[in-house]
Order: sequence, then structure tokens, then C-alpha cells
Amino acid sequence: MEENTTGRFDYFKVIAFVTAMAPLFTIAFSAFEYVSVENTYKKQLEFENYHFLISKFSKEGVTSENAAAIIYELKNYPQYCEISLEILSTFEAAWTDSLPLKAIKLVKPELSNACR
Repeated sequence: MEENTTGRFDYFKVIAFVTAMAPLFTIAFSAFEYVSVENTYKKQLEFENYHFLISKFSKEGVTSENAAAIIYELKNYPQYCEISLEILSTFEAAWTDSLPLKAIKLVKPELSNACR
């Protein structure tokens, strides 16, 4: 800190500096908290959407068109690629309709790449 011309420490400059910096720290902390909460919300929403798709996919009586659409949507969830591949492998062996099988063959390589 600088000394004034009388040789005494200038506390007013320190107070002015702290007063100017306090709002900046508050804004930075608020921005960090906002981004953190938004990321947590986004992860929770993705988790819920993924599990909704899986539950809809594994229900009895799902049409082949809906199954193909759900299979295609699974590639948008690379964070769940291991379990998605396992689910698709299970259904691939049991499925007889060609549309969901085509969707599985399209999506499996993309999910495999996401797991690497």
C-alpha cells in the first residue's frame, strides 16, 4: 500500500478497494452457483428422460415404430452407453421385427464409439 504525504497509512484507499471488490466477488460467486445448479438440473433431467425412454421401450405392446424411435434416441445419452449397449443386445436377440433391428444396427456403433 502507498503512504500519503504525511507518512501515515491511508486506510481510506484500503476501504475503497475492499468496497469496490466485494460486489465483484459476490457476482462471481453467484455466477458460479448458478452454473453449478443449472448443471445439476440438466444432469437430473437427462437421467429422468433416459429412464423414461428405457421404461417405455421395455413395456409390453410397444409398437415397432416407437421402439425404433426410442432406440435412435438412446444415442443422445452417451453417458449411459454401457447399459444402453447391454439393453440393445438383449432386445436384439429377442426382437423379430425388422424396423427396430435396423435401428439397433444403426445406433450400436455410435454407442460403442461413445464408450471408448
